[in-house]
Amino acid sequence: MTIYKHKLVCILLLVTTLYSCNKPKEDENLSTSHFGKSISYEKFLWKDARNDTLQKSFVYSFNNWAAEANSSVTITLNNGENELIKNKVPYHFLVNDTPIPDGKIILKSTNKTGDTINLKLVIPTQINTDFFGYITIADHNLDRVNDIENPNNTNIYKWSATQEIQMNPLKVILLWVLAITATCLFIYLLILRPIIFKRMGKGQITIQQPFFKNINVKNNIELVFTNKKHKQGFFNKIFQGKRTTITNNFFTNPIYFTPSVKSKIRIRTGGHYSIEPFTTTFEKGIIYEITNNNTKEKITITYL
Repeated sequence: MTIYKHKLVCILLLVTTLYSCNKPKEDENLSTSHFGKSISYEKFLWKDARNDTLQKSFVYSFNNWAAEANSSVTITLNNGENELIKNKVPYHFLVNDTPIPDGKIILKSTNKTGDTINLKLVIPTQINTDFFGYITIADHNLDRVNDIENPNNTNIYKWSATQEIQMNPLKVILLWVLAITATCLFIYLLILRPIIFKRMGKGQITIQQPFFKNINVKNNIELVFTNKKHKQGFFNKIFQGKRTTITNNFFTNPIYFTPSVKSKIRIRTGGHYSIEPFTTTFEKGIIYEITNNNTKEKITITYL
C-alpha cells in the first residue's frame, strides 16, 4: 500500500472537547479524559447492590488522503504503569459493549458504521481508590496522529476514573432512624418522662389495721389499692414509670395514690371511702382512718 506523505488524521477527539493538537508527550501535558465516579455498595435486605459502569464516548476522523489509502490505527488501553491492560488489573474495558481481551482497538478509515467509539469501564471488584492509565498508539500506517509525527508507542490521552465504596442507602436510612430513635428515647426517658409522670419521693405507707403491710412508695408514679390483681405491662413501665398494686378484699373499689407537692401524696377514693381526718393529700407522720362506705369496714394508714 502506498502511504502518501503529509496525510493527517485526528484520532480520539473527546465529544466535549472536539479538538486537541500540539500536545507534548510528557504525562503532565496529556489531555485527560475522566470517566467519572463509580458508586459501589453491597446488597442489604431488599435494596440491591450497586456497582456503576462508567462510560465515555470518543470520536475520530481520517482526512481524505488517509481514507483514500484505507489507513488504520491501532491503539491500546494501558494501565497506570503504561502496560497493556490484561486480567491482572481489577477492571476491564468494553468497546461498543464488546470485550477487548488483548487491550487493542483498531480504527479503520473503511469503517462505514460510524466514527464514534463508546468506551465502558467496568470495575467488578470493590476498591475505594482512583484508577488511571493511558491511551497509546501501538501501530499505524499514517504520517501523523493528532499532529504527532511517528507516533508509535506514544501516549495520546490519559484516562482516569474513581470508585467510591459507600454504605447501602437502606442501611444508612435504618442507622439514621435507629440513631434518631435512640436519641429521642434517651431524651424522653431522662428529661421528659420525669416531668410528665412525676414520681414519689422517699417514704412508705403502713397499713396497721385490720392487717399489716408496709409499702415503699419511692419512684412510684402511682399506688393502687384494689381487690383485683393487676400486672403492669413492660412498655407501660418503661415509658410511664412504676405502678404498684396492693390487693386486698377490703378495697371493693380502687384507691389511687399519686405524687403531690412537698413530699405529700395525693389520695383519690372516688367517693367510695371516708377519710378521718378528712384530707386529699397525705402528710408524713399523721395516722389516717379510712372507712369503706359500702362495707363500713375500717383500716388505719400512716404515711412515714
